[in-house]
Amino acid sequence: MKWNIRKTLLQTVIQWKPNRISAFPIQVRNRILTGLLMIAGLKAGSLPEPIMYVHPLPDSRFHSTQTTIILKLSSGYRNHISNLESLIRVKGTRSYSGSTFFAQDHKTIIFRPDQFFMPNETVTVTIALSQVDDTNDFVYSFSTADNQAQLPKESDDFNDSVSLKKQPNRILSDEVRIINGVAVPSDFPVITTRQPGTTEPGLIFYATNYPTTSGDYLIICKNDGTPYYYRNIPDVIRSGNFLLHANGWLSAHLYDQRGRSYWRNLVFDSTFTLIDVYRPGHGYETDNHELQFLANGHALINAHQVVKMDLSNYIPGGRSSVNVEGMHFQELDQDKNVIFEWRGWDHYDIKDAVKENLTGGNIDYIHLNSIDIDYDSNYVVSCRNLEEVTKINRNTGRIMWRLGGVNNQFEHINDDVMISYQHDARPVRGKPDHYLIFDNGRMRNPHFSRAVEYELDTLAMTAKVVWQYRYTPDRRVGGMGSSQRLPGGNTLIDWPLSRTNICEVTPEGEIVFELFSEGHTNYRCRRFNWYGKMKIPYLQVENHGYYIRLFFNKFGDSDVDHYNIYAGTEDNPSTFLASTSQTYYDVMNPVNQAVNYYRVTAVNHYGEESEFSETQNSYVQFIISGQNAVLNGTFGSFLYWIFVTDPSASATRTLTSDRECMVHVESGSLDQVRLYQNKILLLQGKTYVFEFDAYGSTTGIIDAVVEKKEAPNTNYGKIGSSYITKQKQHFRYTFEMEDLTDNDARVIFKCGDFTGDLYLDNVSLVYTGSESGQTVRINFQPDGIETPAGYLADTGAGYESHSSGFSYGWLDGPNGETRYRDTAKDIRFATLNHMQKSDPRTWEIALMNGEYNLHIVMGDPSNTDQINDIQIENITLKDTDGEDYFDEYTVTVQIQDGRLTLSPASTSMNAKLCFIDISSGASAIIDDSAQPAIFALVQNAPNPFNPETVIRYRIKKKARVSLQVFNIHGQRVAELVDTLQNPGTYAVCFDGSGLASGIYCYRLRSGKEVITRRMVLMK
Repeated sequence: MKWNIRKTLLQTVIQWKPNRISAFPIQVRNRILTGLLMIAGLKAGSLPEPIMYVHPLPDSRFHSTQTTIILKLSSGYRNHISNLESLIRVKGTRSYSGSTFFAQDHKTIIFRPDQFFMPNETVTVTIALSQVDDTNDFVYSFSTADNQAQLPKESDDFNDSVSLKKQPNRILSDEVRIINGVAVPSDFPVITTRQPGTTEPGLIFYATNYPTTSGDYLIICKNDGTPYYYRNIPDVIRSGNFLLHANGWLSAHLYDQRGRSYWRNLVFDSTFTLIDVYRPGHGYETDNHELQFLANGHALINAHQVVKMDLSNYIPGGRSSVNVEGMHFQELDQDKNVIFEWRGWDHYDIKDAVKENLTGGNIDYIHLNSIDIDYDSNYVVSCRNLEEVTKINRNTGRIMWRLGGVNNQFEHINDDVMISYQHDARPVRGKPDHYLIFDNGRMRNPHFSRAVEYELDTLAMTAKVVWQYRYTPDRRVGGMGSSQRLPGGNTLIDWPLSRTNICEVTPEGEIVFELFSEGHTNYRCRRFNWYGKMKIPYLQVENHGYYIRLFFNKFGDSDVDHYNIYAGTEDNPSTFLASTSQTYYDVMNPVNQAVNYYRVTAVNHYGEESEFSETQNSYVQFIISGQNAVLNGTFGSFLYWIFVTDPSASATRTLTSDRECMVHVESGSLDQVRLYQNKILLLQGKTYVFEFDAYGSTTGIIDAVVEKKEAPNTNYGKIGSSYITKQKQHFRYTFEMEDLTDNDARVIFKCGDFTGDLYLDNVSLVYTGSESGQTVRINFQPDGIETPAGYLADTGAGYESHSSGFSYGWLDGPNGETRYRDTAKDIRFATLNHMQKSDPRTWEIALMNGEYNLHIVMGDPSNTDQINDIQIENITLKDTDGEDYFDEYTVTVQIQDGRLTLSPASTSMNAKLCFIDISSGASAIIDDSAQPAIFALVQNAPNPFNPETVIRYRIKKKARVSLQVFNIHGQRVAELVDTLQNPGTYAVCFDGSGLASGIYCYRLRSGKEVITRRMVLMK
């Protein structure tokens, strides 16, 4: 039979090593190698003539238990199938029934078993070729993997200068950043651009990756850095490709913090609406390197698999149990059927990864990082760790040629360096046999990165460099990166270092555009001449503790006149809150101790309102500095506290006669007995003090921490275990909230390791320090009158606590002298409240101690019998122009008693108060004389600064104090204080004139207590 002849030929070819032909000239040698690889690379010679392609391959191993059988017959045989259902028969340790059908291409035949295969199973496949040809049936076997281990993500593409373990530190800012009319959240990256020449048309697409100080965003921006679209993806630590595809869809690769299997391929349509989430078929894990939609709706996608292998007899020094990564790729049809699968370890020898450590416990020897379709519809793939670009026949799976690496088949005729750990290898459109590669050069000495275009002659087997670009000075990119040939001939190159670095260059190498995006690196960048439009606005919420900031935009829609904001304490709110033409809004009076929900709509110039945005929410817990965020921390009851024991543990809780919480533990492990309270608001950048009293009937260990409620249960305070003795102890832990604001954290006591009676009491969590940027706006008006957007209403009522979380009002009872007028166009001026000296009423609002800036408006246009003299704290504001309409005052005051007090001055006459804006100064610091003494370091002000800034701090007891400044490398650049100091508050001026722009840390040490903060010098 012809089949047996080919099988014998294959065995001969495999045994014939390439070094046997080393005496041939290079052109002849490479042609011979090509022929061998076309046979041996796929075992193509082992297939009977009617079969062009089959998956799994004969005798192949480590298949997923969810695999299907894929068959492609030569065109002359497909129409001869007499019974499709009986064409493919499958048997393992059991017979497998299933469905056999043609995929949508009407060429690919798929057998999908009704049950998954079993692990470590040998499966026999019979293909009834007797239906289509005068030949015997084709029978072969493959086997499934008995395990699929996961590798740590460190083995993936990464830049050497970026640590995967580095936690983002994104500080909320009270100052709104608006980029050409587009408001962006506090953690949106700072984008700068330079355009010395004419670029090709289109927008820049990229995504944050390994964020350090920025958030997690998909970004489309214009040449000047103006966002055309952005979208925040919570809990993401990596964002890969963000691309436009040939079918008009967008996609983004995202990786959250739960592990490698949580790579997600999100797919959006042209309105930025999420329409699908793509995964590879056959149960493989999603890989981040490629998802590409073709014009016909098919998708090319990377697939990731890890199996344990015994390499001890194959690799010198190899281990008997090794996690080996398999990097595969698939083509999916419109129904997500796998119509082609190409597995790396069916074709690549692990020994060919000569620069990888093959004796370790985890081996990634292929690292397939790009897939594309060539001019002749075949596949081109890049394998970083083999330093090889491979072309693969789309119909048969045969290797057509190999460029680079130890199996390189091409003679380089004008290039003295080979590609090294390359990335993003793409055919150049309109130029057959031309390929553009981002050549990282990671293993090259000297190390330099470049974009390089090769022209390949596949008959003479030569490779010629026809264009390349190296930055001046050289950029050294360890991983990731991309190069895109634009339609007009320019090239967009992405050099992902510690920040995003993008440039566009002409064919002559002239830079016409550069973009820098701070606080993250990125994976790939592209330019696309495409403009989408959202159907509904995009909404993002920031919780600033004492107010909620909303960001919204109906991206791509130039016909938006204003936005309507809806709010409530139920999901999908429909209660109108305010309108604005801005793309942000500050909700100054959210409902305290409740989840606040928000939606927005866009209204065009014809008054037509869009559909609602997606609903966003945030839990509001208005807690001021020094106020306990833990409810019922003295255990008057068990209200607000939750007690949980796992089934395998035994524990109870009771209240003692002294109103202490007693947890009696008979058995269990640490996490199996938990006492906790949710709904704890932790504000990023604040310094917290967590305290409690505890003792026990015996000694033992508990974990008392402040943590993220959901996985991965981040220990925000980095607090370790607490050792409990029989004597009552007071435990006190201080930490700075470095993570993003969490409005639903929890205080938790993990008690399962303690045996006996555990007593807890006086639990508290407070934050200390400044309230920089707090803003309160009050409008004085009669009851029932509309309150201006962003203002709280004072209706003349007596001093009381309001649902907004603020306490304010008139002392000595209500003030009945209120008035509404319709003569003022601005509603803030349309109401007033009298402050007559004949009936002196004092108005107060409770605020934390510190420095505040006030803007006050007095007056009434309908009367001139008024002298608007007013007393604020110890300052008298004089009405210098006498009886008149309106007077405006701006003043800075210091609050020392927790109250801001306003009253008529002795010289006033019919003073009339309209509204007041109160904002805390950047240097405000809490005077906590009524509280236990604290150790605090305040954020410097101003920040960023140039060249001087003020650093304020407080020490609680006499001690030797040091205040030092360090650069980002940990080198000390200044010592501001090193002396013995008494308890109190201090301020030091730091002059950074002699230092370069950048991030600096300043550290305060008093005895054993240490606090460190960051500041930015920007020249």
